[in-house]
Amino acid sequence: IASGSPTDDKEVRSQTVGLPMSGVKLRLKNPSSEVEMQEGGEIWCQHSSGFEGYVNAVGQSITSTAYDHWLAIKDLGKLRSDGYLEVWGRSDRSVNRDGLLVLFADIEKEIEKIVGIDTVVVESYGESQRGKGLIAFCVLTKGNNLSEKEIRALCFDKLPKRAIPDRAYVLKKFPL
Repeated sequence: IASGSPTDDKEVRSQTVGLPMSGVKLRLKNPSSEVEMQEGGEIWCQHSSGFEGYVNAVGQSITSTAYDHWLAIKDLGKLRSDGYLEVWGRSDRSVNRDGLLVLFADIEKEIEKIVGIDTVVVESYGESQRGKGLIAFCVLTKGNNLSEKEIRALCFDKLPKRAIPDRAYVLKKFPL
């Protein structure tokens, strides 16, 4: 929906994904109320060749986020006064890695199947070779002493490469 240029100023290239592509209209909405926002919000786009929703790996519809030919792309960001688009992150607890959508809930569900793990929360942080970095925060079952290295190694048996967390941390409990 947007494209940068190598001739853009270094600061613009480091802070934005570029200008909207020709024919693409953008609007920003509050993710919970869909009220249009000026200073930032969930990015919606419209284009004559636009999308009607998202599909899974086998082509089945997983969401329909299109409304009146506008598609909620599930990214949060801001359209700057100079026309450039800043993307801050996702609104739906997911990231794109290796060009594919990875849902945090899917990763958490698989890691919780590892014997000795009670609860898991996955978050995105920084960048990795696959795209956005992933961190798994794990609370172990009573009496278990899995190491962070062991947890990550066990993920290779349960998850596709794109979904393997870059780091795992063991916590005594989650803050509530």
